[in-house]
Amino acid sequence: MNGKNMVIKKTNLPDTVVWNPWLEKAKTMSDFADDEYHNMICVEAGNVKTPIVLSPGAEYEASQILCVLDKILDSHI
Repeated sequence: MNGKNMVIKKTNLPDTVVWNPWLEKAKTMSDFADDEYHNMICVEAGNVKTPIVLSPGAEYEASQILCVLDKILDSHI
């Protein structure tokens, strides 16, 4: 990211997943050229280690905010 910092703010999502589709999955994605996987990563918040299982009618609220900054201005972002 050319010396920039990524800040991930998560609510009710304790895990962070970094992934890339690689060749085979990239070929199945209609909005993704077969060789674009070389130039991307995906960063997502989630509940991977301990999945959330909801009963019918139950609700679970979560969010993520991703920011790219030239420098960290405030460590409490």
